[in-house]
Amino acid sequence: MDCIVSFASPPNAPAEGATPSPRPRGTEAGARPHTPHLKALLCTLREQAWTPLTSDFEAAAGLSLSTPAEQVRAQWLGLNVNDGQQPWAAIELAQAGEDPGSQAWAYFHPCHWHIAHDHVRMHDPDAIGLSDAHSRALLEVLGPFLAEDGIELRYLRPSCWLARGDALEGVACASLDRVVGRRLEAWMQTGRSGGGATRRLQQEVQMLLYTHPVSDAPGGPERPVNSFWLSGAGRLPAAWSPKAAPTLQAADGLRAPSLEADAQGWAKAWGAMDAGPMANAWSALQAGEPVRLALCGETRARVFAGQSPGWGASLRRALGLGPTPSAVWDTL
Repeated sequence: MDCIVSFASPPNAPAEGATPSPRPRGTEAGARPHTPHLKALLCTLREQAWTPLTSDFEAAAGLSLSTPAEQVRAQWLGLNVNDGQQPWAAIELAQAGEDPGSQAWAYFHPCHWHIAHDHVRMHDPDAIGLSDAHSRALLEVLGPFLAEDGIELRYLRPSCWLARGDALEGVACASLDRVVGRRLEAWMQTGRSGGGATRRLQQEVQMLLYTHPVSDAPGGPERPVNSFWLSGAGRLPAAWSPKAAPTLQAADGLRAPSLEADAQGWAKAWGAMDAGPMANAWSALQAGEPVRLALCGETRARVFAGQSPGWGASLRRALGLGPTPSAVWDTL
């Protein structure tokens, strides 16, 4: 059983106008949930070495384009790719049984940018309340417009479409989870997150939607769609097959409260996570199945693995010799 937990570290509200640096973590008692299954796993599994991806962007801005959770997922799937170039859109198609072909694909997120006098900040596309009908109406408007640049749009779900085209080849994209709630300026510089071509299209889409009737149509979200973000761009590697890849369980129930800086909601979500995926991992371990667990935060992932609890692991648990969940969270 392979489980990747994203947003595992406690959240806190970032400073207004914060740059792309790690979001501060909360320290209040309410952000320390009771997680007995996770504690048992950490006392039983052995920590494994993990090497993060690095890039010129990280050196300049302090964060990689890809989150640690995405980097772990790519490594466990056998993808040898650079920072910000995990082809998640093409992989989703392949895992659904569809051949993505030889062209590059990407996720296209219709979103709302809050434009202030000194910065631009993006709201979470999953949280603006975009309905299926309104999303499809937007696609009918933007589809022909993007086709002029050789990019074909295809509906996937209200807050996320698919994009395909040669223009997406070699694009390094900042993860959506990197940019939500942060200033966008640093992520939009030429050569980053799609480069100058993507920035030009974002500006043109903003002008189109500013005056288009679809933006004011009944049933639209409270925060209107006024731009887009690309993520997960790239071609499916020729030698990669979903049939040969391991099945990974993505435990992402902490995402929403973390992006909202809701420490109490994060603690509650961790309780549900412990009763669900962590309990399942513990049961698998007790049954003698191999287990890999990755706890991922803003800047780091810590990976633990093992197969049989054994008497040594039982003794470590009894003596409390393993790392505590709080101690691990604080290092992420």
